[in-house]
Amino acid sequence: MNSVRIPGKVMLSGEYIVLFGGSAVLVPAPRTLTVSEAATPTPDTVNPVVREALAEPIAEIVEAEKELPDLHVAVDRGEFYATTPAGSAAKLGLGGSAAEAVGVVSLRLIRAGIDPIENPRLVFDVADRAHRRAQGGVGSGADVAACAYRRPIRFRRSNDEVEIEPIARPAHSDIPQLALAWTGVPADTRRLVKPFLEWAATGKHAAIRLGNLDLTAGLLATAWFAAGRRLLNTLLDEFDKALAELMQSAELDWRLPVHDELAAWARAHGGRAKPAGAGGGDLALLVGPLPLAERPELIIPLTPFDID
Repeated sequence: MNSVRIPGKVMLSGEYIVLFGGSAVLVPAPRTLTVSEAATPTPDTVNPVVREALAEPIAEIVEAEKELPDLHVAVDRGEFYATTPAGSAAKLGLGGSAAEAVGVVSLRLIRAGIDPIENPRLVFDVADRAHRRAQGGVGSGADVAACAYRRPIRFRRSNDEVEIEPIARPAHSDIPQLALAWTGVPADTRRLVKPFLEWAATGKHAAIRLGNLDLTAGLLATAWFAAGRRLLNTLLDEFDKALAELMQSAELDWRLPVHDELAAWARAHGGRAKPAGAGGGDLALLVGPLPLAERPELIIPLTPFDID
């Protein structure tokens, strides 16, 4: 039976402003979610994302699917979780639902004779529709794009227009050392995103704060994998400052004490650290040639141009 492995995603920059047409940069993570054909229905059948991804029409394979038996899937999410000191499983925040949607759509294409790796935009378009429907229309689709393309991308969504720019492998000297540190605290993205959107619609100084974040996100998006360490650090600082001012205006706390500790530690070693994605827990992004062995957290090195 067929199966497909989908890498997780990491948003390097662009969080929050990507919901308003700003630029985000995402890379694949070296942990995968596996979606496999199953002989009979599984508990994953009732998962909203899986269900919508199975049901979403794909014009390119309508006729082929008529000749195929019903597809049942099983999802192995093990690599998207870590074990807490108490021995329980906790999600890492690698975009599990996006990977599920991409995995199911990819499996459908494979059964119909289409290579999903060669058709990332088709995978994205179908998986994005299914994922947005399952999530109630919330989100930019950036996570889905990162999982579908399986390589570093720049992403923008303005109304219904989506721009996805794959980033070519740069010279080795332009690839910063990147790693993730698990905070040990699961993030609740909806807890942050919903009030953020409400503030953005009516909040005092919202337009100014969003404009500042949009500008810094755009500059940073062009700098990843193209700028030297000093310029990249400067732009990371400007983006972090703009996001901090915005979140302060929105009265939202998206940083944990461990984020501040990591930021101070990284800066002392000439690097930078920031929440990865929406924050509030999950993962922190570490940037620069840092002594990672010093850290007690679970560390996941990133080599975004070397994902299978």
